[in-house]
Amino acid sequence: ERVSADTFFCFIHDFPDPVRVLLGIFFIRPLHQDKERIEIPSAEAGNIAWHFINAETGSHDSINRVAIAATTEDILNIVRYTFGITYRKDTIAWSRYLTHVQLFAERLVTGTLLPEEPDHMLYEQLQQTCRKEFMCVDRIRVYVEEKFRQKLSSQEQMYLAIHLHRILSDVIASGEDNQG
Repeated sequence: ERVSADTFFCFIHDFPDPVRVLLGIFFIRPLHQDKERIEIPSAEAGNIAWHFINAETGSHDSINRVAIAATTEDILNIVRYTFGITYRKDTIAWSRYLTHVQLFAERLVTGTLLPEEPDHMLYEQLQQTCRKEFMCVDRIRVYVEEKFRQKLSSQEQMYLAIHLHRILSDVIASGEDNQG
């Protein structure tokens, strides 16, 4: 008889810290070889990796983790559908982008968004240069206001736009833009 363990976190291939995922795989591997034949999904390694991260940060709130993961997925989908792109998940640009979105989602869920930027010059320049990125940031802003009843500061909007610009540049450079 086989026993299967469920997991709430299925971003194993998207995980920003592959070293911790490898540690998680290292820990679940002996269970796959056990004579009881306990079958554990490989995504469970992601859960183990999150435990390592939580131990380092002191965060043990699983409800927040679920909300952060769901919010991250929502934002990734807003971007994906806005631009009709397929993410290249084997790149540094993807890893940086995903990490930023996850940290942004964490700040959003915990109510610790970055404050307003006192100098709006950089914001205004970036807004003029990265028009399509700010169009997407505006969709994320609407999502944040509707779901979380929070306002995005110009600082949060700038960081989102910069990371969107990087991920779009990466997708366009690969020739995979508008592949959905």
